[in-house]
Order: sequence, then structure tokens, then C-alpha cells
Amino acid sequence: LLNTRFSNLKNKQNPKRIILNFESELPLDLKILKNDGISTIVFSKNKQILDTHIKQYILPTNNFETNFNFLLKKLYEENIHHVLIEPGAILIKNILNTRLFDELCLLTSPNEIKNGYKWKGIKNEKLKLIEKKKIGDDWLEEYNNDVINN
Repeated sequence: LLNTRFSNLKNKQNPKRIILNFESELPLDLKILKNDGISTIVFSKNKQILDTHIKQYILPTNNFETNFNFLLKKLYEENIHHVLIEPGAILIKNILNTRLFDELCLLTSPNEIKNGYKWKGIKNEKLKLIEKKKIGDDWLEEYNNDVINN
């Protein structure tokens, strides 16, 4: 799980965990829901009984763009201004289609996940590539959301 366990920083403040759940309910035995002192916020379609250390927001609609804007507004109200998203193919496709980001850092691994939707890349997106570099066996591509051609 994402935390600062390997950091040498004096102030090891763990990032808040944000869970976006479009399914009916989260299994309560998920490791990410454990009360380990790290703040967790869940955005979901339906109200669920969760431990008191977890803040929950109910998504207003079934529309991705409306829900994602709602999520961004609530994160802003929580004083969260930078978000690291670890999406699957469907979530990243929706984020790219709605262009609801300022900067995109895409880390691609040669390791293949057997189940789920296959990522096809962002070749057709009108994003400005800032930098591309190899990190170990992975590739890091940094884009910003400035439209190249209107």
C-alpha cells in the first residue's frame, strides 16, 4: 500500500487514501480499509456501514464526469490539491476522455496483468508529451493537458 515507510524524510506524513467505488459494496476485509492510522476517504454509489476512521461520500449520479467533478470538489474542500491515481483501463479512459486533469504521469510496466481490460495507450490523445524516460524495466511518460491543436 502507498505510504512513507521507505522515506528518509523527518516528517513522514502518509498520503490520504481515496477510494472511488462504482460497485455496490466494498468487501470490509480489504487491507486498504484497515485502521492503520492513515486517513481514508471512500466515494461510492451506495452508503455502506464502514469503520468510523473512514470518511464516506455518496456519488450524486451515474455520470462519470459529474461524479469525478464532485470527487475533485470534495477533495479540494478536504484541502487535497494533488492526487496520485492508480487507475485501471476503464478509469484512465474516462479521465482522458473528460480531460479532468492538469498533468498526467503514466508509468507503464512490461509486466502483463492477465485479467481485466487491456490498456491500449494514449496515442490518439491531444496531450503534450513533456518527458519520456526509462526507470528500470518501466517507462515513465509525463504529459500536460495543454491542447496541441484545437
